[in-house]
Amino acid sequence: TNPGFDKPTNWDTIVQHCVRALDSLGLDIAGFDVKVQSANDTNGRRRANPDFIIIESNSACSFGDSPDSVVSQRYISELNRLLRDKYDSLRR
Repeated sequence: TNPGFDKPTNWDTIVQHCVRALDSLGLDIAGFDVKVQSANDTNGRRRANPDFIIIESNSACSFGDSPDSVVSQRYISELNRLLRDKYDSLRR
């Protein structure tokens, strides 16, 4: 939702790599810092596949200044889902 976000064309690939990193770390929830090449080249043309690298994972992500931020709301939603799933599995 950030109008200044330079969303790369290979966003879905980046997300897939983050999910694989999450699985390899054995975590249920985490945030990832990813460094991504600009979506446009020096001539202003969209890159088909910008380079990227996952820099780090965070199990306790910063939510920014607002408790109503997209990140904090998503984190709360996922924590509730994980807790519900765990509770349901224990009841079986």
